[in-house]
Amino acid sequence: MNARNRIADALLAMRTEFEAEAIRLGATVHTDGDSLVAVWPEAARQTTSATLSAENGRLVLAETAMLRVPDGIPDELLQRFGHRAAVVGRLRGHLGMVERVTGVPLLAPPDELKVVRA
Repeated sequence: MNARNRIADALLAMRTEFEAEAIRLGATVHTDGDSLVAVWPEAARQTTSATLSAENGRLVLAETAMLRVPDGIPDELLQRFGHRAAVVGRLRGHLGMVERVTGVPLLAPPDELKVVRA
């Protein structure tokens, strides 16, 4: 198998495993263009989503916290209220295992948590 096929197979495995593991962890999964988006059900204050997309030959798993906070809280303070979700950490760990099995390091290091007002 040539390198191009090996990378394509690894990409497919990562996308398939992202979807299966996110669903197993309680998310609903949908596509957004070429990206896969997993959304965990709304909690009291924060809804979490994880997006798997390809950028420059690497897979990027981005986490977004959508917060429901009082309107009086300024945007510059919003970041303080967001927190990383354990389910996204478990999803990243599972994808790391898939990387080790395929032998193709595709997953980029985690980005900062993106916090938005819901």
